[in-house]
Amino acid sequence: MSDCILGYTRTGTGLRSALASLFLVAATTANANETFIDDAINELGFEAAHKVDIESGKIISVGLPHIERQPTELTVGAVMMLVRRPLAEVSDVFLREDTFRVNTKILDFSAIGDGSASREELNAVFARIGYTEAESGEASKLLKAKPGRHFNLSQQEIDKFRSLQSIEDRTRKEESSALADMLQKRYLDYLGGGLAAVEPYERKLGKYASPGHELTTALGSLKLVMKHFPTFYESMSGFPAQHPADTESRLYWIKRLVDDRPAFVLSHRMVERRADYSVAMDLQYYAQHSYNSMLTLVACVPYGQGTLVASGVRVFTDRVTGFASGTKKKVGRKHVAEATAEYFRGLRQVLEGK
Repeated sequence: MSDCILGYTRTGTGLRSALASLFLVAATTANANETFIDDAINELGFEAAHKVDIESGKIISVGLPHIERQPTELTVGAVMMLVRRPLAEVSDVFLREDTFRVNTKILDFSAIGDGSASREELNAVFARIGYTEAESGEASKLLKAKPGRHFNLSQQEIDKFRSLQSIEDRTRKEESSALADMLQKRYLDYLGGGLAAVEPYERKLGKYASPGHELTTALGSLKLVMKHFPTFYESMSGFPAQHPADTESRLYWIKRLVDDRPAFVLSHRMVERRADYSVAMDLQYYAQHSYNSMLTLVACVPYGQGTLVASGVRVFTDRVTGFASGTKKKVGRKHVAEATAEYFRGLRQVLEGK
């Protein structure tokens, strides 16, 4: 998620009014004033011609290169209008736990909890993590991991997996157990120290990628959120020190298919629900391969006889750096926009199927 949903679109008069209403309603609890509307409208990035499409329920996705601040960053904004469904119903579908299942590329997931689980409970949650027999090839590659982009691992994690190669009678269960231990440690590091405690990924020639730095920088650039949603912003950027009681916080591990490979992801969701709006963040502070980290924001607000859903996604990946980075980013934004649109279509089908 990103500040794209909180202030990067230019629209026609009708949609301007709707978006202004979105931001005004959402900002009231943060003691915002009318300058927020001006701030948002002036920095938005959609075309006036998108008004009819959005109002008819179509999904509009737009790349936002002008707000990218890091070489590894891709930023995409998306807006969708859900017709004839009240806010509470739409928010429940978009923000509930089993929404993970709507994404057909999710292979498995588990809620870790709000951070209060005992060590025994954590062991049970992470014990489910592992590769299937059909994924044994991926497990074998993990044991041969080395610095680079094929796996996102610290040097210590690489050494741990490579040490398993010398165990002649090792089993897939033992390989999965080592993976679960690694993910549990990363979870505990994040739980105790937030993004500052997230270990970097080792790359070639002594270089590394830092998901913690990427996400911290992204959060620090959310000026509109910072100014007009200070409580929610503190929840996002101040974790674990700042955690207001009215903000829901849940952590997960996810197993998903990325580039036709199973990938384990650690995710943190925060949600703020009100009678007249819902806003949420999903922060993926660890991804096993293909991308480094991801930040997503979603807002749901009443619009006409239905609900407007606005979303922004910021993805960080080494794949868009180096030679022809401009072209790579253009293609990457298109890919993220298409994936976001597919995700929205799936959720709309859930809503329309009721």
